[in-house]
Amino acid sequence: MNRRWKLCEPNLEAVEALSKYLGCHKAIAGAMVNRGIREPGAAERYLGPSLADLPSPFTLKDMDKAIARIIHAIQARENILVFGDYDADGVCSTALLTEFLLEAGARVFFHVPHRTQEGYGFSSQHIRNPVLSKKIQLVITVDNGISSHEAIEEAGQAGVDVIVTDHHTPSETPPPALAVIDPKLPGCPSGLDHLAGVGVAFYLCIGLRMAMREQGLWPEGKEPNLKHKCDLVALGTIADMVPLIGENRILTRAGLEIMGAAARPGVKALLDVSAVDNSTVSAHDLAFRAAPRLNAPGRVDHANKAVELLLEKSNSRARQLAWEIDALNRKRQRMSEDLYHSALSLLKSDHDLKGKRSLVMAHSGWHPGVIGIAAAKLVREFNCPVVLISMDKRTGKGSARSIPGVDLYQALQACESQLIAFGGHAQAAGLTIDDKSIETFRGMFDSQVLEKSTERDFERVLTIDYSVNPMEIGPDFANQIESMAPFGIANPEPVFISTEVGIKQGPTVGRGHRRMVFHSGEGNTKPLQAIWFNARDQLVPSIAGAVAYRVQWNRWKDRQTVQAIIEGIREG
Repeated sequence: MNRRWKLCEPNLEAVEALSKYLGCHKAIAGAMVNRGIREPGAAERYLGPSLADLPSPFTLKDMDKAIARIIHAIQARENILVFGDYDADGVCSTALLTEFLLEAGARVFFHVPHRTQEGYGFSSQHIRNPVLSKKIQLVITVDNGISSHEAIEEAGQAGVDVIVTDHHTPSETPPPALAVIDPKLPGCPSGLDHLAGVGVAFYLCIGLRMAMREQGLWPEGKEPNLKHKCDLVALGTIADMVPLIGENRILTRAGLEIMGAAARPGVKALLDVSAVDNSTVSAHDLAFRAAPRLNAPGRVDHANKAVELLLEKSNSRARQLAWEIDALNRKRQRMSEDLYHSALSLLKSDHDLKGKRSLVMAHSGWHPGVIGIAAAKLVREFNCPVVLISMDKRTGKGSARSIPGVDLYQALQACESQLIAFGGHAQAAGLTIDDKSIETFRGMFDSQVLEKSTERDFERVLTIDYSVNPMEIGPDFANQIESMAPFGIANPEPVFISTEVGIKQGPTVGRGHRRMVFHSGEGNTKPLQAIWFNARDQLVPSIAGAVAYRVQWNRWKDRQTVQAIIEGIREG
């Protein structure tokens, strides 16, 4: 994969000042300045994120209304339904709020819809079951609900109140709920619009705990420690690929710490089947190992199994559920790989990419639960927005994925006349469409992508933070990098560049991974171990003109060494 190398140019005075204040390497200070961290106070908060720095939950619009209604429901012994979503964010949100309400003494049930049988979100079909069948008096949606206008209106007519907690972009008119907690609502002063659905649910828990404390409603010793629930927040936040900045960073760091203590049987079992050591778990581990497994039940079976895993208190039962989920994930992998190759075949036979900036494909044999995964893989392959649509008779369910420079939600909004429904984020979205509208939608969507992007948006770019001598990299440098974690969207792992690097090749390991060593040739400095993943056919010169790489601790059993993860090598 050819990528244009882009070397950042941070303000050198800011780098010098930050390096001196923190006592860190200039390359580390440069990486922080590139992420907008310039002032000492901001740097300290960035390196030491604390739950104490979270803003008040009451900055979220309608929080006071929601809390008053929930407290009334608890005291009146009303039946409360937590209505979630079938993805990992929705599953974590459902488990979080259900567990908290149970601890608060509520009569609470949860419902996560079946992806193919019920579809996304709180809808009219749910009024009869589970709302009326379980004699529910209060529904609280998590990670959905902002577009459920019809269902919420019908619930009101049936005498059932609805509180919406969501983080998706609302339409011009908010739903007619008793309270709508969504940081993306116009007029919401919170500044928390980067939260995942589980983050919004967590803020509701914070506010409810505060209000119940003020009213003396917690029995002595029964008030829950919300930090212990940050494992769920971290897992849902990472899985939903929201920016790891501000509050998301604080909550994720706390959650990773809680996972290290192996306090929750379900999360520990999930990490175990994902081959992740909970004592060293990272955001990368959650994103690429744990989250896909947690998503699998909702894709190919029923997400209830994932909620049950997270709520399970028995270690043995948690292990059993985790292995069942792991089996579903293997099934999901086979299905998504087959669908990906099917899409490639359809692309080669029926589609002409020339002059287009997007891919929109529809097929009746595609499973709706895995089209999003295949779409993401096609985005990586072709570096353009992709929409895959699973057809069922005359109606299609679609999943869309995008590249950083193209906002999917805005593009779909401009195509709204051709869609039955749509929703999502800038980088991932879902839609429903009539088969007669697909060709028109394909043209409109491609026009919107062209209009809202530039040529540079379609380039593959490797952003490099700072130039550094590899012989200066050692344990202290690796520790300083680790202090910048967790890494993810908007807080990527730093990439460094070194020039005129001596390289001694080592063996090829695994599936074409090449080990090597950076050396200075002077004999008085310790060489830097390096590995280049998936580089079987790459040429490696004895002296490279430039090497781009990340720096990590390589931990194996009781040993750890500093290692460079190569992103690219250029000859002189």
